[in-house]
Amino acid sequence: MEKKNENSSLKRLSPLAPFIKPLRGWVILNCIAAFLEGLIMIYFVFATRSLTDMAIKRQLSEFKSFVCFTIVVVAVSIIVSYINKYSSVRYKEDFAYNIRNYFVKHTIDLPLKTKEKYHSGDIVSRINSDILTITELVGNIPELVLNPVMFIAAFIYMYSISWKLLILSLALIPLTGYIFNIVSKPVEKNSRQIMEDTAKINALAKDAINGVYILKAFNLEGVLLEKYKKNIEEIIDRGIKIEKINANLIRLFLALRYIPQLIVPLFGGYLAIKGEITVGQLLASTQLIWYVFIPVESLLGLKKHMRMVVPAIDRIFEIINEDVELHSGEKFITKDSYPAVRFSEVSFGYNGENQVLNNISFKLTKGTITAIVGSSGCGKTTILKLLCSFYRNYEGNIEVLGNNLKSCSPADIRKNISYVSQSTYLFPATIFENIAYGRDGAKEDEIIEAAKLANAHDFIMSLPNGYNTVTGDGNVKLSGGEQQRISLARAILKDAPILLLDEATSALDLESERLVQSSLQEFMKNRTVVVVAHRMSTIANADMILVMKDGEIVEKGVHEELIGKDSLYKRLYNKQFGFEDSEGGVAYA
Repeated sequence: MEKKNENSSLKRLSPLAPFIKPLRGWVILNCIAAFLEGLIMIYFVFATRSLTDMAIKRQLSEFKSFVCFTIVVVAVSIIVSYINKYSSVRYKEDFAYNIRNYFVKHTIDLPLKTKEKYHSGDIVSRINSDILTITELVGNIPELVLNPVMFIAAFIYMYSISWKLLILSLALIPLTGYIFNIVSKPVEKNSRQIMEDTAKINALAKDAINGVYILKAFNLEGVLLEKYKKNIEEIIDRGIKIEKINANLIRLFLALRYIPQLIVPLFGGYLAIKGEITVGQLLASTQLIWYVFIPVESLLGLKKHMRMVVPAIDRIFEIINEDVELHSGEKFITKDSYPAVRFSEVSFGYNGENQVLNNISFKLTKGTITAIVGSSGCGKTTILKLLCSFYRNYEGNIEVLGNNLKSCSPADIRKNISYVSQSTYLFPATIFENIAYGRDGAKEDEIIEAAKLANAHDFIMSLPNGYNTVTGDGNVKLSGGEQQRISLARAILKDAPILLLDEATSALDLESERLVQSSLQEFMKNRTVVVVAHRMSTIANADMILVMKDGEIVEKGVHEELIGKDSLYKRLYNKQFGFEDSEGGVAYA
């Protein structure tokens, strides 16, 4: 079983190959430099032996020639060392850049149902900590060339000096390797747990920052800190276990390193006294033994490092192996003879089990306004999300402008839809940029016009830097209503034929909403608009009202028709919406 797990761990390194392949020029250069550096190290051992024996034999002419040649080798070693270091840094940084970019792009391209499986703090932990851990391993590739070169060259050279001395010195290697393999096995398990605990800590920290108002309002600081403390303690416990393993491995390495250091001068000195080796060979052997055992020690350390990295590779490729959204499909063609939107017996559940929508069917005529009403959790917002192709694992059929959503690329579908969610989000950029994200290449006057239609222009101009005001964490804070208007301006700028408004004016006061709605009237002309309603004025003007209950459409009609009979719509109106607000208008939830 352990052998199988070991083989499995080694196989987990193979997914890194596509990210290393484009950098093979730098990797090969680095390996060649490492190879030469290994040979140069062995040469210096040879130089020590030769210069010592020449000095003892008083061979002055040969001594001078050898010194001159060694100086040339030193100069070459400086150049080789520079190439080694530079090429190593170059491909390590490029590797980190490539895999991080690929991971981020892949994460962005994942469907929502997949993204919802992971906390954003966990994703950030994988992007930063896990990729850094993998990059450190990749940076050790030259060791796979340097250490064998050093070991083989030192082995052959030492064998040429004395096979007896070599065999005695190598006696500990098999035993050391066996003990190392047993002692280092728990490293992988503990490293994996540390990575998972670190991800939990990042998630907690992000929750604490994003939910700071709720945290303080409900006095949850102690609860969150307790969770944080518990995860920290688990990381410390795991870290201590790994350090204990490292401490035991250090003892092993010391035995591997220093026992031969005693054997060589003692037994080598004995051989020199007997005349089997020269004094120069004895000095060379004391250096060569390092180049025999340090590569072994380094390769064992690399094996331990691999065990620490395998969990990081698993975590990165757990997400990379997830299927991304479909980027190809049938060409999206607007078909004039078809309705703007058609739902045919659509059923859907977020987790694939608990149904949110049950056998929904309706069609929306082009250029009309449709309002969807119903109590919280009845599936109103879900209909808009399915229209945006955020989820594709539904039963039934959905068509947009005559195109089947499951057959077309989500990107092509979304080009024809402007969506304003009740949960607004502004990027940490200028207000101008946030609105401009609505349509690539939009001109300044178009952006300003969109802001005016969203009733945002006046408050933007009142800010110190106007449209150049930077929003987001650590920058200018905008009210919920101001953010909502900027989000609405972004959707208006997109100028898509279908406009989806999900409680899009919920954060606005009644007067601001009236101004926005007045501006939108002209914009909505010749567009298909679907509104998850917030106030009665929007519903009253709708060409069609869909009333939902428990994931089903139970009533359809216009306001006058539905309010004039004993309907669920009327009961909702009387129960939840039927009161005059302080501004003199009729409000509803």
